[in-house]
Amino acid sequence: TGLSITPAAPNTSDAVTVTVVIANQGERDIASGETFWLDIYLDPSSPPTTAGQRWADLSEYGIGFEISDGLPVGEEKTLTFNAPIDGPYSQWPGFIPTPGEHTLYAYVDSWNGAGDLDGLFSEANEADNAASIRFNATGSSRAVELTQETLSLRPIRW
Repeated sequence: TGLSITPAAPNTSDAVTVTVVIANQGERDIASGETFWLDIYLDPSSPPTTAGQRWADLSEYGIGFEISDGLPVGEEKTLTFNAPIDGPYSQWPGFIPTPGEHTLYAYVDSWNGAGDLDGLFSEANEADNAASIRFNATGSSRAVELTQETLSLRPIRW
């Protein structure tokens, strides 16, 4: 239901905060322990349009985040990412490395295995699982020092 970056027009020297607001607009509660994924993509080669398109399949930088603490029908959850993430399912520098125009995408319920176009939850409207924003960054290109290799696979959730 929401996607933002702060500052809205960052300099490449600025630390950025990405905020994603997700909501359960479905017909059943998501129980605690029922794990689903959120993917965030910076400048993907093509927009994520279905589940099964991990950020690492489309982008150089992104975040793969597991959500497992439940989400009742009608409730929202705000997720904030404000630091570099160099982990098994994320490569996020915490800043925008190059100046110019950029697009940031978020896709919730993004993964349940290769070839799965619905994610963990089959929904009547999968299109509302994605959001995007465009923004401009100023400054000079900045080197990114991330050391860990992104894992190519994620666990499949049933």
